[in-house]
Amino acid sequence: ATWTSSNGEVWTLNNTGAKPAQIVGSPSLLFDGAAHYMQMATTLIQPTTIYLVGRQPTWTVDTRITDGFTNLGGRIYKAETTPGINIYAGNLGIARNDNLALNTYGVMTVVFYSTASSMKVDQTAATTGNAGINSMDGLTLAANGAGSEFSNWQAKRVIARNVADSAATQAQIQALLKQIHGTP
Repeated sequence: ATWTSSNGEVWTLNNTGAKPAQIVGSPSLLFDGAAHYMQMATTLIQPTTIYLVGRQPTWTVDTRITDGFTNLGGRIYKAETTPGINIYAGNLGIARNDNLALNTYGVMTVVFYSTASSMKVDQTAATTGNAGINSMDGLTLAANGAGSEFSNWQAKRVIARNVADSAATQAQIQALLKQIHGTP
């Protein structure tokens, strides 16, 4: 019924009245771009497909939306100019995508698969290239694997799969995520 926020505020849910108190809206994680991130170690080796439903409230060059458990693979990062997003698994500067406008929710689909790597936002065409061969060995959200280069990012859903999903599978998952979260 109560919890403490990151800045020390104590929040209490009041369940009196005709309608019980509730958290309204779509739940999400908001990373502040200064110190917040989440990390887990798991077996994520290439090929890996990542689906992210989220938005970038602000944009700062070279901050990480995701990274692997280490600082070398499975990186989705903010590229040279807004709202550009790029991917990295050993090779820099490939598959840049400018289709996730600031403060707009979207479904991002990223496939890390060496020379067949790709990134797609919503129903736009995928950008492709050789992201490199490094595996993720886990997942870090809103920072690099070393716990720095923080990103201001709001995540509604993250799916990480140890497979290079086909275009048909990607389309099905994207459509489901779009329906659940009401993205474009």
